Amino acid sequence: MSIETMRQDVLAIGLLWAAMPFTHLLDLGYTFFSFEVWAASALFLLLGSALAYGFGKFGLQSVLVAASLLLLVCVYFFDTSGLPFAWFVAIYVAFFVLHLRLGRQLLPIVGTFAVIFSLSNVLVLKADPFNGTGTQTPSSENQQNALLHIILDEQASPDALAHTIPSEHPALSIYEDYAKRGFHMYRTTRSAHILTRQSLSNLVSLKDDIDNLALLEPSDDHVVSFKRNPQLQQLVAQQYRVRVIQSSYLDFCANLFEIACQSYPIRDMSVFQTSGLSFATRLSIALNALSRDYMNPKSGRYIGAFKRARHAVSEPTKSFRYMSWPMKTLEAMDQLQAELQNIQPGDAFVAHLLLPHFPYILNPDCKPNEPSAWGYPVRHGREQKLEVIYRAYWDQVSCAHNRIMQILDDIADKPYVTVIIHGDHGARIFSETEDANQADGLDTFLAVKRPTALTIREPEGLSLQDIFAEEFEEFLRVRP
Repeated sequence: MSIETMRQDVLAIGLLWAAMPFTHLLDLGYTFFSFEVWAASALFLLLGSALAYGFGKFGLQSVLVAASLLLLVCVYFFDTSGLPFAWFVAIYVAFFVLHLRLGRQLLPIVGTFAVIFSLSNVLVLKADPFNGTGTQTPSSENQQNALLHIILDEQASPDALAHTIPSEHPALSIYEDYAKRGFHMYRTTRSAHILTRQSLSNLVSLKDDIDNLALLEPSDDHVVSFKRNPQLQQLVAQQYRVRVIQSSYLDFCANLFEIACQSYPIRDMSVFQTSGLSFATRLSIALNALSRDYMNPKSGRYIGAFKRARHAVSEPTKSFRYMSWPMKTLEAMDQLQAELQNIQPGDAFVAHLLLPHFPYILNPDCKPNEPSAWGYPVRHGREQKLEVIYRAYWDQVSCAHNRIMQILDDIADKPYVTVIIHGDHGARIFSETEDANQADGLDTFLAVKRPTALTIREPEGLSLQDIFAEEFEEFLRVRP
């Protein structure tokens, strides 16, 4: 083999390997000119080129070419997570024979395809990161009040988990901060369900939770949806202008077209491009995102051999794929805060915010920590000390709480606004482990402020879903 031929082979295989992280990271939300995309692609280019050189020295180009094409096709064109092993063998043999038959004619085609494959993702029009549907109907001029309903995902009751809050931690002032702003606190309410989709399905059903979850196809924009939403339906019936800000996980707005719904993606890694982290940290986060997809059968890019090899070297420290949603939720909170500047009588805002939901990556000032300091529930994390997990959780709680307080302060001069804020269930730090308990899994709080006098209920044994239904019905019934 001549030196020039060797160089062509090395370049073609290197480009093929570089194309994989290039298009993959663009799919994850990174932008074309981001450091992460080009640095990760350069690393894969070097790896692919080194492999091509090594295999070529021993005359094994066909082995590597077939393996590389198998990897590309199976990971980036088809979901092969359920295919029998025999299919992979057949595909590999087909590529192997193809390279033997075509020889030198195949690698230029491979290199050209790699470049086109990479650039094809750049030419695809990216959807608005806040995807909206529906149209608000005009509100009745007779409406004299407005509603702000905020759901904080995995917001624990500080009372129920008081033993987990570090001493002198800012989370200790949560109740006091609400009280200063005129809220009544149901300091501990218990959700009927430990899962978000079931808890909120029950909650929006207003005590009528009968098979209210819709099964969605993989092509749908959301992971799960409600079949109907009585809360929103009642607001529309009373001629409120309804605005929903939700995540791409759970759709509150299915089959409702008289309201404006906007969804923020739970997976948009572009949030790490401008996060103030070092370049080395940002690259490690991007490579970690690739690795998690390769090890997750539900990602559509599952590589069983990679997962087995990864487990053989060491047990992965974290299995959760959605690293970006705490920071993406901050963007949703920015948008909510901006829109609330103009809230008027007759407006009703509903926001499902995926904070303080894990991963616990934010400090109380809402700045991302270094990945080594990120916290996870016990079921998802490495063998972290509990006090480390607790502090990471309450740090992220404090971040979300501080942002909520800013939102409330901005609308403090709008006395016609009724505000209801609560979690969907508890922190779930021990969920799916032998230490699971109801206080950790189910207990949250509910805070309410409205222009009229509050009906104070007994503080013991309160159901989150029942209290919300009563407070919401009170809002609809009473005029300021």
